[in-house]
Amino acid sequence: PDKMKCSCSSRFSRILTCRQLSFYRQAKQERKQKLWANRHNPDLERAARRGELLIPLDTVREEWLLHTGPYHIRDAARHYGVFEHVFGGLEFVPEVDLHIEYDQGHVVKRGNQIGPSHCLRPPSVQFNFNSSLGSLWTLILTNPGSCTCCCQTVICLSGIIV
Repeated sequence: PDKMKCSCSSRFSRILTCRQLSFYRQAKQERKQKLWANRHNPDLERAARRGELLIPLDTVREEWLLHTGPYHIRDAARHYGVFEHVFGGLEFVPEVDLHIEYDQGHVVKRGNQIGPSHCLRPPSVQFNFNSSLGSLWTLILTNPGSCTCCCQTVICLSGIIV
C-alpha cells in the first residue's frame, strides 16, 4: 500500500510515495505556521530593526538540507545537464550531503574547480545518512567535463552517492 499511486496531480506525486507526500505536506504546513508566527512576533521584529537578530547559519543549512535543499540541488543538476551527461537522463533527489576535501584545505563544492596539482592524493570524503538495516550505498566520483582528446588543465569533480 505504501507504493500506491497517489491521486494528486502534482509533479511530486510521480516521485514520492503516498507516505512521503503526506510527510512533505505536513512539513510544509508546519513551516508556514512557523513563518506566520515569526512575522507576527514583535520581539523578533524589534531585534531585526535594531540589527541585533542573530541567525545561526549552521542550523539554517541543516534545516535546508532536511527539507528543500535536496530538491534545489536536483533542480540545479537538471538545469546544468548533470543528469543528462552523467546518468543518461535518469534523475534522482540526493539523500546525502557530501563533504569532499583534498590536501591543503581544497574543498569540493557544487560548481567550483579544483586544479590537478591539488588532487594528487585521494580526497577525504565524509557524509552522514540515516542507514536502515540492509541499505547499501555507492560513492561515484566522476568528471563530467572530461575530454579524452587533449590534456586537461582543470578537473571538474562531481561526487554523488546513490
